[in-house]
Amino acid sequence: MDRARGLILMLALITPLVCGAKSSMSVTPGRVNFGIAAGAASTSLYMREICIGDFTTTNYSRSPEVCYLFDAFARINIRRYYFQTGLSYYNNSSSVRFDVPEDIRMDNAAYSKEGMITRTFSVSGQNIQMPAVFGFYIIRQAPYYMSLFVGPELSIPLKSTYRSNYSGFGDAGTIDDIYPVSWKMTLGMCFNISCVFLNFGYDFDLRTQSDGVIKPDVSIAGMPDVVMRRTSSMLHFSIGLMF
Repeated sequence: MDRARGLILMLALITPLVCGAKSSMSVTPGRVNFGIAAGAASTSLYMREICIGDFTTTNYSRSPEVCYLFDAFARINIRRYYFQTGLSYYNNSSSVRFDVPEDIRMDNAAYSKEGMITRTFSVSGQNIQMPAVFGFYIIRQAPYYMSLFVGPELSIPLKSTYRSNYSGFGDAGTIDDIYPVSWKMTLGMCFNISCVFLNFGYDFDLRTQSDGVIKPDVSIAGMPDVVMRRTSSMLHFSIGLMF
């Protein structure tokens, strides 16, 4: 709830600045434009493998959470096309819930149904991304522009901020070695009115974020191996200014 309130406040502060911008500024094909933006996003986990000892399951429920993002970019316009790159910062938090047999129970988990208990796996952290986006203007009648874009993104997780948790380890923390970089794909739509723009996009991982092996940071006797191989996706929107 505090995070949602923070996002509302952030957008409330940005919107008057955006709406008060000079209307003479607009996207001009054939020139370089720069932009800044802020917005909100929702991240979700997609499990490729859930394995605890000899038990595996593909049945789980996702619990995405709202996060925030900031962008700074440069755009090169060539007639009805453009290339865009820059830096993007965002935080993320999401979790999944699933049922496992009672005989691999290690703590006081709640029962979900007879002979089964409910487990959760969650991740959170902060990331820096560098996109290489290619766009096409569907509408290009100043001061109104609408475009579609697609392209790869290099994502760098800030490891000092990364946290993961598997509820089966009780109060023990977890060790989850994530890759130093990962590749994503982004696609979406951008609307411009003069220098003001709205972005709507969808990002998804092109490979898993780690080898998926989750370990407690202390020894727990009899605890089976836990594997959580996953990818993630992010649905986002932002509002900003282009110069």
